Amino acid sequence: MLDNESPFLDMRDLSTKVQRELIKCGWHLPGPNRTNIVKYGIQGRGGVEVGNLSCVVLVEPGRWVQPVPPSNPALVKK
Repeated sequence: MLDNESPFLDMRDLSTKVQRELIKCGWHLPGPNRTNIVKYGIQGRGGVEVGNLSCVVLVEPGRWVQPVPPSNPALVKK
């Protein structure tokens, strides 16, 4: 890393590489129309959508995360 580079840029580059490798290995849940990104709406109080989340979903999260946390009820698949 050069002195004028942000460590955040290195982390973003690394996370992009990890995402690409996960997709190549087929360890993800394909999104609609054969995309690799799955989109969710984030619901706030009263069921009002307050944000969006675009992500790669792991098919077998137990291979990577122990223990697997419960599903987030505020996320609604789009």
